[in-house]
Amino acid sequence: ANLEESFSTGIFLDQRPQRAWLARHCDSSTRVLNCFAHCGAFSIAAAVAGASTVSLDLDKKWLDRIQPQMEANGIADFDQRHDAIYGDCFDWLARLGKRGEQYDI
Repeated sequence: ANLEESFSTGIFLDQRPQRAWLARHCDSSTRVLNCFAHCGAFSIAAAVAGASTVSLDLDKKWLDRIQPQMEANGIADFDQRHDAIYGDCFDWLARLGKRGEQYDI
């Protein structure tokens, strides 16, 4: 953690039970939309269980951490099954809805 640049370490420790729930309830057929993704902890937990993920956030610095963290967790198919989208979540929700995108979680 570098507290000179930011007071955030990137992961919210109180969300550990929710990440564990994702790991138990996702599989290769699960599609997860992670809005306000921050460093992608929910996406990573779901991906470790086999889910495909879309992570949305308004801060590219945090989104850029997701792929390396997935790779560090043994997820080698980032380009095929995972996406990190920079932008306003509410704008992207409308866009994804117009495209007919559907997610399980």
